[in-house]
Amino acid sequence: KLYETTASVTEYRIKAYIADRIHRPILLDEIAEHMARTPNYLNSVFKKSAGMGIHQYINKEKVRIISELILERKLPFKKACESVGIEDISYGYRMFKKHTGLTPSQYMESQKYSG
Repeated sequence: KLYETTASVTEYRIKAYIADRIHRPILLDEIAEHMARTPNYLNSVFKKSAGMGIHQYINKEKVRIISELILERKLPFKKACESVGIEDISYGYRMFKKHTGLTPSQYMESQKYSG
């Protein structure tokens, strides 16, 4: 029971740290240093608690924000990527497609009919 509480507090602290810095690249080593833990320990605890690794969570959050920016704010994909610290547009494109299963234009098209 204590481990579960510690894990959920750790997960919360990691997610808060990421949310505050989502506009730029975030390294696992940086999070670990901030929390005075080893990267492997943090990733292990986070994965058990959140069901995914820290890096995967960061990418998922970046894609979620990019999706909102291109859909709701009509921001160009490149600008949306830059707003979450992704300077390499082709990397952003691959990451978006990996997480959504769609290209940005396919995603926007699919949302026209679902909402």
